[in-house]
Amino acid sequence: LVAGRLTAAPGGKAAGVIGVPDPVWGHRLVGVYAGTAEPADLAAWCLGHLPGAERPRAWLRLGTLPLLASGKYDLEAIRGLADT
Repeated sequence: LVAGRLTAAPGGKAAGVIGVPDPVWGHRLVGVYAGTAEPADLAAWCLGHLPGAERPRAWLRLGTLPLLASGKYDLEAIRGLADT
């Protein structure tokens, strides 16, 4: 749901959301996207379009998002990229 809504943001053409460990909250959301938007612009857009619990707290821009053979986003590969 969140990833689909992020694709509506100006400058975002493909988006996924992953959870990464956080020492305070247990996990935090990272928005992973392809497009021309700057992370700060996406964060600002999210303030007006997503409730607080659904807003990514960090951003990772990729040229393209890795896909599985089924055509869905490869979340494990994306998590690996977010760890680097």
